[in-house]
Amino acid sequence: MALLLITTPAVADDAIPDIGSPHSKYLSPQQEAEIGRQMMLKIKESAALITDPEIQAYIQSLGNKLVNASDHNNLPKFTFFIIASDQINAFAAPGGYIGLFTGLISASRSESELASVIAHEIGHITQSHLARRIAENERLSIPRIAALLASVLIATQDPQAGSAALISTNAANIQHQLAYSRTAEKEADNVGLKILTAAGYDPKGITDFFKTLQNAHAHSGKTIEYLSTHPLTDSRIAELNSRINHKYTWMGNDSTNYTLIKTKLNVNSFSDPSKALAKYTDLLRKNYSISNRYGYALAKIKTRNYSQAEKAILEIINDDAERVAYLIALGQSQLKQNKYTACFKTYEKALSIYPDNFPIIHHYLVALLYSGSYTKGLDFFQKKQELAKKHPELYKLAGDLAAKSKKPWLAYEFMGDYYKNNYHQSVLAREHYKKAIAEVKSRKAIISNQKVIIARVEAKIDKIVAQRLKQKKQ
Repeated sequence: MALLLITTPAVADDAIPDIGSPHSKYLSPQQEAEIGRQMMLKIKESAALITDPEIQAYIQSLGNKLVNASDHNNLPKFTFFIIASDQINAFAAPGGYIGLFTGLISASRSESELASVIAHEIGHITQSHLARRIAENERLSIPRIAALLASVLIATQDPQAGSAALISTNAANIQHQLAYSRTAEKEADNVGLKILTAAGYDPKGITDFFKTLQNAHAHSGKTIEYLSTHPLTDSRIAELNSRINHKYTWMGNDSTNYTLIKTKLNVNSFSDPSKALAKYTDLLRKNYSISNRYGYALAKIKTRNYSQAEKAILEIINDDAERVAYLIALGQSQLKQNKYTACFKTYEKALSIYPDNFPIIHHYLVALLYSGSYTKGLDFFQKKQELAKKHPELYKLAGDLAAKSKKPWLAYEFMGDYYKNNYHQSVLAREHYKKAIAEVKSRKAIISNQKVIIARVEAKIDKIVAQRLKQKKQ
């Protein structure tokens, strides 16, 4: 955890004025939320989103910490997501949606650098920069602008696919109108710097990241996407430098989780797992660091050397027995060896320490499904069902458990819950709820509480209908 350990101010109190305006001045909160929701559905269809629960949880936690350090009120609920692409880029959209590319995370040299990018993107949202540009283009409908934003983001991952998407939205001619101005970039810098320091990170992280971008461009000779969407000028760097107290010395450290997440992303980036193993075997000979040991263990799992992976992880756990990443890796290596009792014990120990930890709950449900412990899995899910509203992926696992338990009506209901809580896909949610009711009615002889189940599912359908009617009136 990054901490400020001395009291010398990092930034002068009057260095960053409050230049923001009321967040909902340009678009209503409902309009912004709908743009972000529709954009995310299109991104999910066309882009390789990172779904690893550990990586998701880390970036959401880091983002939340920065949002909480903001002094702006009435902000939307922020959603942070990651796209698997070696492009160095980040993106902010109305409704509190902030996307990062794996290439940017990998390029960052410290957690403060990574946090500076997220803080900057939060600044774009608190200042309503994109909302202003959208509001100025009155001819853009919400579906159209959502499609445009998604296609711009997809284009940085797959230029050919992105170009096709832009053509299909008929919006290529207005894409440039949504680009941030130099003034907007400076405003986001100012707000981002204030957030960064308030959250306890090194204020120099923002200028250090600019140097990282410049070095990446100089060494590769390739266009850095982040620099295309966030122009870096000498005056912009000079202004930031003038706001930072260079006599201030930051005494914090990168969190272990930051280091481990970067390592995991690196291992996962290899299409050939044997090359990842070769890399970390070589790195271990040079430096017996925790990140290299962890990377070696993950590579062993990827290459199906499960017993060796378990041994490597157990050695790491001797030094850090309660680290979530290590406990999950240990459970995975045990599961793949069909050592179910040991695997369950590992996850149950982890849950005794972190009872509501999403990644651990996710992996425990996977283990219960994989091992054929369907009833145990459903019982466990029922205890954690409230958490699934924040992490709808858990509903999918519950649906698989119900299907394997030969309870198709329950599987359909859980999938309806998944779609309802996953960007409010109301049409698909209703379809699955109706299938759940049909399944219950077709099994009168074997379902004792038929009326209770039907009433529960119908109530969910009624709630969706009521919400849609409310939205139409707004």
